[in-house]
Amino acid sequence: MTQKKKNGIVYSVYSVGYGLRGLWYVCKSELLFSIAVGVVVVGIIAAFFLNFSFMHILFLILSSAVVLAVEALNTAIEFIGDKITSKRDNDIKVIKDISAGATLLTGVVFGIAFVLVFIDGLQVARVLYA
Repeated sequence: MTQKKKNGIVYSVYSVGYGLRGLWYVCKSELLFSIAVGVVVVGIIAAFFLNFSFMHILFLILSSAVVLAVEALNTAIEFIGDKITSKRDNDIKVIKDISAGATLLTGVVFGIAFVLVFIDGLQVARVLYA
């Protein structure tokens, strides 16, 4: 079987499509991911309207990307584990638990950071516009 030559621009367009399809799958299948996306979008829009500093907004965007990426990877790991075997497997359970722990850790740290950035951003905005 011959493999298609991967043309740079065409392959890049397809790659973006595959990535968007993967994110759409995670949004449809994981309620917490969808909620997180909503919170992130509302939070970043609010930060713009409240005139947060560039660094505050950049931090919100980057930390949001990290937590959403970890959640997507966790979903992929769970999916792979389910495809390997439908039976209960202790090793796969450990892998899934570790992945879920990483997701929990990034989610908790993100939540704390999100609140702290908003507290600081609101204080700065209040001082600037008082």
